[in-house]
Amino acid sequence: YGLFLAKQAIVRHDLCFLVEGYTDVIAMHQAGIKNVVATLGTALTAQHVKLISRFATRIVYLFDGDAAGQKAADRASEFIDWQSAVESRRDPIDLRVAVLPDGKDPAEFLGTNDADAMRSVIAGAEPLLAFSIGRCIERYDLRRPENKARAMTEALQILYPIKDSVSATDYVNVIADRLNVEYTAVFKALKETKAPMACLLYTSDAADD
Repeated sequence: YGLFLAKQAIVRHDLCFLVEGYTDVIAMHQAGIKNVVATLGTALTAQHVKLISRFATRIVYLFDGDAAGQKAADRASEFIDWQSAVESRRDPIDLRVAVLPDGKDPAEFLGTNDADAMRSVIAGAEPLLAFSIGRCIERYDLRRPENKARAMTEALQILYPIKDSVSATDYVNVIADRLNVEYTAVFKALKETKAPMACLLYTSDAADD
Protein backbone atom coordinates (compact mmCIF):
# COMPACT_ATOMS: atom_id res chain seq x y z
CA TYR A 1 0.00 0.00 0.00
CA GLY A 2 1.25 3.49 -0.85
CA LEU A 3 4.03 2.47 -3.22
CA PHE A 4 2.83 4.76 -6.00
CA LEU A 5 3.00 7.79 -3.71
CA ALA A 6 6.21 6.75 -1.94
CA LYS A 7 8.20 5.50 -4.94
CA GLN A 8 10.04 8.73 -5.73
CA ALA A 9 11.05 9.27 -2.09
CA ILE A 10 12.18 5.65 -1.81
CA VAL A 11 14.38 6.00 -4.89
CA ARG A 12 15.72 9.38 -3.74
CA HIS A 13 16.77 8.06 -0.33
CA ASP A 14 17.58 4.53 -1.55
CA LEU A 15 15.61 3.50 1.54
CA CYS A 16 12.14 2.17 2.23
CA PHE A 17 10.33 2.01 5.56
CA LEU A 18 7.90 -0.88 5.68
CA VAL A 19 4.94 -0.87 8.08
CA GLU A 20 1.83 -3.01 8.52
CA GLY A 21 -1.23 -0.83 7.95
CA TYR A 22 -2.45 2.01 5.77
CA THR A 23 -3.08 4.21 8.80
CA ASP A 24 0.60 3.83 9.64
CA VAL A 25 1.55 4.97 6.14
CA ILE A 26 -0.72 8.00 6.43
CA ALA A 27 0.69 8.93 9.86
CA MET A 28 4.25 8.63 8.61
CA HIS A 29 3.55 10.76 5.54
CA GLN A 30 1.86 13.39 7.72
CA ALA A 31 4.98 13.43 9.90
CA GLY A 32 7.07 14.18 6.82
CA ILE A 33 8.46 10.68 6.34
CA LYS A 34 7.46 9.92 2.76
CA ASN A 35 9.45 6.81 1.82
CA VAL A 36 7.11 4.38 3.56
CA VAL A 37 4.75 1.64 2.37
CA ALA A 38 2.63 -1.01 4.10
CA THR A 39 2.06 -4.75 3.77
CA LEU A 40 -1.58 -4.17 4.81
CA GLY A 41 -1.43 -6.43 7.83
CA THR A 42 0.01 -9.47 6.11
CA ALA A 43 3.34 -11.04 7.02
CA LEU A 44 6.40 -9.77 5.20
CA THR A 45 7.13 -12.07 2.26
CA ALA A 46 9.95 -12.55 -0.20
CA GLN A 47 7.67 -11.04 -2.85
CA HIS A 48 7.44 -7.81 -0.82
CA VAL A 49 11.21 -7.61 -0.51
CA LYS A 50 11.72 -8.38 -4.20
CA LEU A 51 9.29 -5.63 -5.23
CA ILE A 52 10.81 -2.99 -2.98
CA SER A 53 14.34 -3.96 -4.04
CA ARG A 54 13.51 -2.61 -7.49
CA PHE A 55 13.57 0.87 -5.97
CA ALA A 56 15.95 0.71 -2.98
CA THR A 57 18.78 -1.39 -1.60
CA ARG A 58 17.86 -0.62 2.01
CA ILE A 59 14.68 -1.62 3.81
CA VAL A 60 13.75 -0.93 7.42
CA TYR A 61 10.81 -2.98 8.65
CA LEU A 62 9.04 -1.29 11.55
CA PHE A 63 7.43 -4.05 13.58
CA ASP A 64 4.48 -3.17 15.77
CA GLY A 65 5.21 -3.55 19.46
CA ASP A 66 2.10 -5.69 20.08
CA ALA A 67 1.95 -9.49 20.16
CA ALA A 68 1.31 -9.80 16.43
CA GLY A 69 4.25 -7.55 15.67
CA GLN A 70 6.50 -9.57 17.94
CA LYS A 71 5.42 -12.75 16.17
CA ALA A 72 6.23 -11.16 12.83
CA ALA A 73 9.62 -10.14 14.19
CA ASP A 74 10.32 -13.74 15.13
CA ARG A 75 9.76 -14.76 11.51
CA ALA A 76 12.22 -12.22 10.15
CA SER A 77 15.06 -14.74 10.05
CA GLU A 78 13.30 -16.47 7.14
CA PHE A 79 14.86 -13.83 4.90
CA ILE A 80 18.44 -14.77 5.74
CA ASP A 81 20.07 -16.49 2.78
CA TRP A 82 23.39 -16.50 0.97
CA GLN A 83 22.66 -13.02 -0.39
CA SER A 84 23.02 -11.81 3.20
CA ALA A 85 26.72 -12.67 3.08
CA VAL A 86 29.21 -9.89 2.35
CA GLU A 87 30.89 -11.95 -0.37
CA SER A 88 27.64 -12.67 -2.19
CA ARG A 89 28.04 -12.01 -5.89
CA ARG A 90 24.71 -10.19 -5.97
CA ASP A 91 24.26 -6.87 -4.24
CA PRO A 92 22.46 -7.80 -1.03
CA ILE A 93 19.44 -5.97 0.27
CA ASP A 94 20.28 -4.29 3.55
CA LEU A 95 17.23 -5.43 5.52
CA ARG A 96 17.03 -3.93 8.98
CA VAL A 97 14.36 -4.26 11.61
CA ALA A 98 13.11 -2.21 14.53
CA VAL A 99 10.35 -2.79 17.05
CA LEU A 100 8.34 0.17 18.29
CA PRO A 101 8.13 0.54 22.09
CA ASP A 102 5.18 0.14 24.43
CA GLY A 103 3.16 -2.15 22.17
CA LYS A 104 2.42 0.68 19.73
CA ASP A 105 2.12 0.72 15.97
CA PRO A 106 3.58 3.65 13.98
CA ALA A 107 0.30 5.59 13.90
CA GLU A 108 -0.13 5.25 17.67
CA PHE A 109 3.50 6.15 18.29
CA LEU A 110 3.24 9.29 16.18
CA GLY A 111 0.06 10.20 17.99
CA THR A 112 2.08 10.89 21.12
CA ASN A 113 5.57 11.49 19.68
CA ASP A 114 7.00 13.69 16.96
CA ALA A 115 8.82 12.78 13.77
CA ASP A 116 12.21 13.12 15.46
CA ALA A 117 11.24 10.44 17.96
CA MET A 118 10.26 8.14 15.09
CA ARG A 119 13.55 8.86 13.36
CA SER A 120 15.32 7.92 16.59
CA VAL A 121 13.56 4.54 16.58
CA ILE A 122 14.48 4.07 12.94
CA ALA A 123 18.12 4.99 13.64
CA GLY A 124 18.23 2.15 16.15
CA ALA A 125 17.19 -0.46 13.59
CA GLU A 126 19.42 -3.52 13.63
CA PRO A 127 20.70 -5.64 10.74
CA LEU A 128 18.46 -8.65 10.25
CA LEU A 129 21.10 -11.14 11.36
CA ALA A 130 21.88 -9.30 14.58
CA PHE A 131 18.20 -8.77 15.33
CA SER A 132 17.23 -12.41 14.75
CA ILE A 133 20.11 -13.74 16.81
CA GLY A 134 19.27 -11.36 19.62
CA ARG A 135 15.60 -12.39 19.54
CA CYS A 136 16.59 -16.03 19.99
CA ILE A 137 19.11 -15.49 22.75
CA GLU A 138 17.06 -13.05 24.81
CA ARG A 139 14.36 -15.66 25.41
CA TYR A 140 16.64 -17.68 27.62
CA ASP A 141 17.68 -17.43 31.21
CA LEU A 142 21.38 -17.85 30.50
CA ARG A 143 22.15 -18.61 34.12
CA ARG A 144 21.10 -22.18 33.34
CA PRO A 145 23.69 -24.11 31.30
CA GLU A 146 21.05 -26.06 29.37
CA ASN A 147 19.43 -22.81 28.25
CA LYS A 148 22.78 -21.44 27.12
CA ALA A 149 23.26 -24.55 24.98
CA ARG A 150 19.79 -24.21 23.47
CA ALA A 151 20.32 -20.53 22.74
CA MET A 152 23.60 -21.26 20.96
CA THR A 153 22.04 -24.04 18.90
CA GLU A 154 19.18 -21.85 17.70
CA ALA A 155 21.39 -18.84 17.01
CA LEU A 156 23.68 -21.02 14.90
CA GLN A 157 20.73 -22.40 12.96
CA ILE A 158 19.92 -18.83 11.96
CA LEU A 159 23.46 -18.54 10.58
CA TYR A 160 23.27 -21.86 8.72
CA PRO A 161 22.42 -20.39 5.29
CA ILE A 162 25.67 -18.38 5.37
CA LYS A 163 27.73 -20.69 7.61
CA ASP A 164 30.75 -20.68 5.28
CA SER A 165 30.87 -16.92 4.82
CA VAL A 166 32.92 -14.13 6.35
CA SER A 167 29.68 -12.68 7.69
CA ALA A 168 29.03 -15.84 9.69
CA THR A 169 32.42 -15.73 11.39
CA ASP A 170 31.72 -12.16 12.45
CA TYR A 171 28.45 -13.22 14.06
CA VAL A 172 30.13 -16.16 15.77
CA ASN A 173 31.92 -13.48 17.79
CA VAL A 174 28.58 -11.85 18.58
CA ILE A 175 27.09 -15.13 19.80
CA ALA A 176 30.19 -15.97 21.84
CA ASP A 177 30.09 -12.57 23.53
CA ARG A 178 26.35 -12.75 24.26
CA LEU A 179 26.64 -16.24 25.74
CA ASN A 180 30.02 -15.67 27.41
CA VAL A 181 31.55 -18.74 25.80
CA GLU A 182 34.75 -19.30 23.83
CA TYR A 183 34.77 -18.27 20.18
CA THR A 184 36.36 -21.58 19.17
CA ALA A 185 33.52 -23.55 20.76
CA VAL A 186 30.88 -21.55 18.90
CA PHE A 187 32.79 -21.74 15.62
CA LYS A 188 33.16 -25.53 15.93
CA ALA A 189 29.44 -25.87 16.69
CA LEU A 190 28.58 -23.79 13.61
CA LYS A 191 30.62 -26.07 11.37
CA GLU A 192 28.76 -29.06 12.82
CA THR A 193 25.32 -27.53 12.30
CA LYS A 194 23.52 -29.70 9.76
CA ALA A 195 20.27 -27.97 8.83
CA PRO A 196 18.38 -24.80 9.61
CA MET A 197 15.13 -24.71 11.50
CA ALA A 198 12.81 -21.98 12.73
CA CYS A 199 13.84 -20.17 15.87
CA LEU A 200 11.74 -22.06 18.44
CA LEU A 201 9.76 -20.27 21.10
CA TYR A 202 10.72 -22.02 24.32
CA THR A 203 8.57 -19.63 26.26
CA SER A 204 8.03 -21.97 29.17
CA ASP A 205 11.60 -23.23 29.26
CA ALA A 206 13.36 -19.96 28.53
CA ALA A 207 11.24 -17.22 30.00
CA ASP A 208 9.94 -19.03 33.02
CA ASP A 209 13.08 -20.90 34.09
